[in-house]
Formats: sequence, C-alpha cells, structure tokens
Amino acid sequence: MSGHPVDMRKKTTNISSLPQRRSLRLPGYDYSRAGAYFVTLCVEKRSALFGEIVGEEMQLNDAGRMVEQAWLELPQHYPGVKVDICQIMPDHFHGIVWLEIMDCEEAPALSLNDVIHRFKSFTTHLYIEGVANEGWPQFPGRLWQRSYFDHVIRNDQDLEDTRKYIVHNPLKWQRKTVDGDYEINLKRATAKRVESGFTLTELVVVIVIVGILAALGGQFIVAPVTGYVDFARRTRLVDQAEMALRRMQRDIRHALPNSIRIDDDGTRQYLEMLNTVDGGRYRRYPGPDIGDDILDFSIADTGFDVLGSLTQEPAEDDRLVVYNISSTGTTGNAYDANSQNMAVIGELSTKDHVNLDPVFNFANTSPFQRFFIVDQPMTYACEGGVLNRYDDYTIIVGQPTPPAVDPALVTRNVTGCSFSYNPGTSQRAGLVTLKITLAEQGETITLLHQVHVVNVP
Repeated sequence: MSGHPVDMRKKTTNISSLPQRRSLRLPGYDYSRAGAYFVTLCVEKRSALFGEIVGEEMQLNDAGRMVEQAWLELPQHYPGVKVDICQIMPDHFHGIVWLEIMDCEEAPALSLNDVIHRFKSFTTHLYIEGVANEGWPQFPGRLWQRSYFDHVIRNDQDLEDTRKYIVHNPLKWQRKTVDGDYEINLKRATAKRVESGFTLTELVVVIVIVGILAALGGQFIVAPVTGYVDFARRTRLVDQAEMALRRMQRDIRHALPNSIRIDDDGTRQYLEMLNTVDGGRYRRYPGPDIGDDILDFSIADTGFDVLGSLTQEPAEDDRLVVYNISSTGTTGNAYDANSQNMAVIGELSTKDHVNLDPVFNFANTSPFQRFFIVDQPMTYACEGGVLNRYDDYTIIVGQPTPPAVDPALVTRNVTGCSFSYNPGTSQRAGLVTLKITLAEQGETITLLHQVHVVNVP
C-alpha cells in the first residue's frame, strides 16, 4: 500500500490554552464567614419543573413543595445554618441563608458552597424518588445547573431590598422586553439629522420659552413626584410588616402544642413558645419481637423505642416532652419542671431509639402515644419601636420579659403590636392573631395575620 506517511504520535495540548470555566464567586472573599447570603439556583436547561405562574402568583407542584420543604429543614440538619425567606420559581430558586458561629467555634462549620452542594444533592435525590414513585417529569441529565449565583448581603438595607426582590419575583416572570422597533427608529432619526446653526435671537427666545415651561411644569410635577415617594414608602412598610409576620407564622407552626403564652404590660408585647425540631410516637406496649423497649410510666425509665422513625437523630441535651396540655399551672406544663413531662435526651440516641439522661419518670401518658423534641424557647417582642426575636435561652416557669440574651432584629418602625391567642379545643385548632403597625414620615400601615395552631398533645 502506497501513499503519504502519517504521523501516528499523539498530539499534545497545552492545558492553559483550553477554555476555562468562569467562577461566579466574589474574588478573594471567604465564603465560610458568618453572615447572610442571597443565592439563586437554576434548573438544568431552565426546565419548568417546580410549578407555574398563575395570575402573577407562583403555584407550586409537588416537586416545588419538596424543594421548599428541603430548604426550610436545612437548620434541622446543619447546626449554624439558618434560612430566611425563599421563592421557588418554575425553573429556578431564590433564597437567603445565614451562616452562624456556634459555641466554642471560630468560624461556621459549613461554608456557603458546602450548604448549597448538600441542598442540591438532597433535592436531586428526592426528585429522583418522585420521578420513580410519583411520575414527576424527568430532568435533562442533572436537576440543577453546575454552579449557582450568590450575593453577599452587606447591611440591613441590603437585606430588606433582597427580601423585597425575592417576594416580588413572580411579578417579573411574564414581563417582556420592548421589540427592536426602537433601535430601528433611532437609527433612522440619526440618519436624517443634519448640522445647522442658530442666531442669538433664536437662543434668547429658546431660553425664555424654556424658563416659562420649567416654571409651569414644576407646578404639575411636584404632586406626582410626591405621590410616588409616598407610594414607595407605603410599599416598603408593607413589605417589612409582611415579611415579619411570615417569619412569626413559620416559627409558630413549629411550636410545641399548648406552649404559646403572651404577656402584655401595656407598652410592650411578648409572645413566647417552645420550638420543636422533631416528634413521633413512643412504644407503649411490647411487640412480638424480643427486646422491644417500651416507655414505662411506672418507673424512671432510661429510654424507649420509636414507632416508625424520626426524621433525624436526636441531639444530645435537647428536651423530650410528653403530653403538654398547658403553658401555666403544674400539670402538663413543659415550662415547669414539677409537671414531670419534659426529660433530657442522652447521647447515642438514634432515629429508632431515644435515650434519657438522667433517667425520667413521666407523670402522664399521651392518648396517642405522642412525644415532641424541643431544642429551645423562642420569644417575639414588640419593644422600643422595633420587633425583636429572642432564642437559645433557659426555659423557666415565669415568662421572661424580655429574656436575658441579645435579640435579633426582625423589623423597625414599629408603632403598635397586638398579639392574642385562643387555645381552641380538642375538636378545633388554636388560633394566634398577630397585628402590627409600622409608621415612617407620617405614613402608617397596619397588617393583621392569623395562624392556626395544632394543639393535640
């Protein structure tokens, strides 16, 4: 066989000449620092997998609700991580995440990239299960795009602006850009323009006319501009109040049944609750298997088996509560140690078995064999013109007003608050009514919000 010789040696390629993937992170910034971060995650190929926009409102499907629930449960899985407001869109996700320094640590346990990577992995796993079991649409290759967008939130104003952007994101979904006619007309007008001069008389006339028009126009412009400024101020106040009430609603729905209590001294309002992180049903009677560990109410028991399984392993030193029926008195009151209904969770507890340390003798059984795991008390306080949030303090019998810890600011410009609580009955859920008034530069708004509370112990 004849022909030209062919060089069969492998060609080498200079790695530096290959296209490099551009990083979306802020150069030189330490993303393991404590603080607030705004993140945006996009679905691969921008597939609309999480729902649709109906009437400028986002209607989540089952997959969208899965993503929202996974985001809200991040603090339960990763200490030092807290989540703020979020918005799931048909093909992307916006959210604010806080990295906090835990006790005896110099920096947060996880960096922002760690949190987002685990969130992506967890939601991808749950979505795959939804495809297999619920018939969800399959995603192309991967659920999320490889990277994500972030913004480091610098101050309170930046935080408020970011929250406003997230809440109003569905309104921007169907807005379209102006077509290309503007650019075409601009080019045509430019092409017809010709150079020309003017006389001194013409200049004087123009100046006089412009002055007259400015004087007359000012009278018509002042009122609309003032109206716009007032409208912008009202919108900002409504956004602040709405986000504050949503934050309170989220915490109230995680409250231990019958743990909500309110104090009003005439000038300040305090709403306290015990925050639950998990719950289940305890084994009351022996099963067919040898070694089943029941919760014995006749002795100081060391632990028990869980019917089913908890969502996560219980944390050591969290509290376990059985049959909480009141926030006052000495019976079934988790705030009072004499009620004998709240024990301390010991080490080596699992999703299927809970250890108690020290041993504990519960005073009353739950009709439905329920127990709840509490990590901390929590208080919302209207005081000094602001709404504050207190947490991670000692549980005591009397309601602290305020608790002896530094608060976290929820919103400013508060001129009035009203908290009320109807505990309901065994046939009807309890009801918390929240009313908040904000004012700024003569503008006042008042919002009312009601939250249903399941109080079945």
